[in-house]
Amino acid sequence: PSSWPEDMSYFKLGIESDASALMISPEGVFIIPASTPGFLIVDFISKGMSEAMLRMSEAASMVVEEAFLVSACINELGLIQLDRDDSISTKHMVSCCARLLRSAARLRHLTHGNHLVVARYYMVKSDGIICIPWDLVLDGPEEEERRPREREQVLHLTMY
Repeated sequence: PSSWPEDMSYFKLGIESDASALMISPEGVFIIPASTPGFLIVDFISKGMSEAMLRMSEAASMVVEEAFLVSACINELGLIQLDRDDSISTKHMVSCCARLLRSAARLRHLTHGNHLVVARYYMVKSDGIICIPWDLVLDGPEEEERRPREREQVLHLTMY
């Protein structure tokens, strides 16, 4: 179509199973079910180019922010290494790192010299790597001030 730019090499297209929906991923990738007719694909891409560009830009900025926060966490918490599980999005990693940094003074003595992995669960692996959930609840004075007066119920886990 004439409305399309001459160079579309910066756009990505993912072909999914027929059960998938026609959508744009958070990273700006056009997700297309395999059985979608060509005229629908052309229409979908035409209408979604600006949204895809916006999402690609936001995703790139989140990657930069994640790298900065991971580095800050490693330095502030005295970690050997900080990684994220493949199932954790960049957005969730940024959120987790920001919470860890807000509580760095209280956590430093617990985290110094450790390797943390941000995941969806708590676990200490046999090699000593500690997995923490991305939505880890850190109770403390800083968190109390941000919460509304009514206390929500928090599940505290103890590992044996």
